[in-house]
Parts: sequence; structure tokens; C-alpha cells
Amino acid sequence: MGRIRMYIYIHNESDALLTLTKSELTHGSFTPDWNPPASINPGEIGKFQGEGELFLVPTTGTEGNVHYQINTPEGGELYIHWNSRLIESQYHNIFHIWCPSGWDVSQSGGQGHEATLDLSINL
Repeated sequence: MGRIRMYIYIHNESDALLTLTKSELTHGSFTPDWNPPASINPGEIGKFQGEGELFLVPTTGTEGNVHYQINTPEGGELYIHWNSRLIESQYHNIFHIWCPSGWDVSQSGGQGHEATLDLSINL
């Protein structure tokens, strides 16, 4: 079994700036040079990667969350949680994604030990 990696791409299809307010990992670490971006401008794609710890063999999966403030007069937050376990279960990788009412977030992908989750946010 190879190392567990979760690539997350946030496609900001809105007119609002997204500003990182919090990021944390329960398991694993952010890949160097692939930390959650401090901000994602309208029309841009923000990307980051979490991966399981490695000590000769994989020892953990990757689990964490990020919070992005949606900079509009109404405000609000985009919340993304992922859990890619070391041992795959019947439930596969798990995601919890929330945004304010009136906003739309679509997702695709995200399964497997070397997975890519694509998210698009728009109003």
C-alpha cells in the first residue's frame, strides 16, 4: 500500500474573495509547498494537499479541515472536512462541506488512497 494523499482543489467561480481563517489536521500533515492558500481570488483555483505520516511504511491516513471566509456583505464561511483513512472502509473517504444559504458547492472525485477532490463554489 502506498502513502495516503488527498489533493483538494477549490475552484472559486464566484465574485467573492475567499480568505483562510483556520486550518487544522487531526491526522497526517500538509505537504510542503501545498499548504492551504491564504486567499483564493474570484476565478482562481486554490489547492492544497494532506498526506498520511510516513515512517518507513504508512502509519496514518489524512484528516483535517479548512475554513474560508466568503468576503461579501452577507459574509459566511466555506467549511471543508476530509477523512482519508489508512485502512479503507466500506464508507471510503468521507467529506463534510458547508457554505451559507444561497451559495452552491459542487464536488467530484475524492476516493482512493491517492485522491483528488474538486470543489466549485458559486453564488
